[in-house]
Amino acid sequence: MPDAPPPVHRWPDPAWAAEYARQVRDSGWRVQDVDTELRWDKRGFLAACRRDLGFPDWFGMNWDALADCLSDLEVPPEGGLLVRWRGWGPMARMYPDDFAVATDVLAGFVTDAEARGRTVLVALVGPGPDPA
Repeated sequence: MPDAPPPVHRWPDPAWAAEYARQVRDSGWRVQDVDTELRWDKRGFLAACRRDLGFPDWFGMNWDALADCLSDLEVPPEGGLLVRWRGWGPMARMYPDDFAVATDVLAGFVTDAEARGRTVLVALVGPGPDPA
């Protein structure tokens, strides 16, 4: 049996990622961007998620709160949700432990959505280090 695709994908070409997003949006998907190009640490990532994904004011700026708020995101029953994380490379290089936790939380979001019959795709867009 072939391996399942990873829950978090790496898309190094931003132009390709933009075209893919346009195509899935046109077919009924919701597309959300998380932009951490200016702040690369844990707090910067969590602040970007709060801002870009529209988390409520009570968002606790920790990994558990991230998992909780991700599970509350609307995933269209027809199509799905594409989350594009831009600016992930510096966090992966400078804060590899926090980056690993962030991608684990995002992967959990993908698999939880699948268990509920919804499709979520998370993509790391742009340059960054190769996976270990």
